[in-house]
Amino acid sequence: MLKIAYSGGTGSPQLLWDIFIMNTDGTESKDISLINGQESYPIWSNDSKNLFYLNYYGIWTTLYNLSKQELYKTITIPKTPFSYFESKGMIFYDGIGSGTIPTVKFYNLSTHNVSNLCASTGSGYIYTPRWSPDGNKIVFVQEKKGSLNNQYFHNGGIIQIYNTITNELNTIYEWNCDKHIGWVGDNELSICWSPDGNKLLFNRTNNGFESHIYIINVDGSGLKQITSEPGVCDRSVSWSSK
Repeated sequence: MLKIAYSGGTGSPQLLWDIFIMNTDGTESKDISLINGQESYPIWSNDSKNLFYLNYYGIWTTLYNLSKQELYKTITIPKTPFSYFESKGMIFYDGIGSGTIPTVKFYNLSTHNVSNLCASTGSGYIYTPRWSPDGNKIVFVQEKKGSLNNQYFHNGGIIQIYNTITNELNTIYEWNCDKHIGWVGDNELSICWSPDGNKLLFNRTNNGFESHIYIINVDGSGLKQITSEPGVCDRSVSWSSK
């Protein structure tokens, strides 16, 4: 039976966020957390044999092997979402800090080495780097930053695709916000691939806090808005395989 993973708990959220796995019919719920801490962002490997998640005390990633039902502490990374591809490894964003170039990094599960994969062309935070279904490309969406009175504000986004075979980084789409957003955490960006790898699903910020969901072809054509309720912030996209 197919399984799902999620972060949940009770009481103080900084102490009791655990990772649970369960069947899709709601049965056999199991807490697989390494410690009683703040744990989030569960990500399945593409073959569903392993599950990665973040522990915010470390901040480290934890690997859960479904067949062995064993946990392995892996590496320390920033508090950012990541993506894992079986036989290739994990990718994550690093670049939080003054003067740091936003970079997508690669973690090799076999050698435990971390290396820079590609640096972005912009200066804003990178959100949700995601492997393509064939594992040959990586897409990420990056915020566009503005500055007013020495304060940064969110001013739109840039979608870029990195080809791991040719080492080429291409921008396929970008937009500006009609109104400036003060704190970027109010309006995080997200993106994911369609199961066939031909399209992308993402949220685009519009007026102030408002954000809606769009679909676009990987070559940047065919943009289509699919949510439109005024004043609503739609984000955190995911595309099922069936």
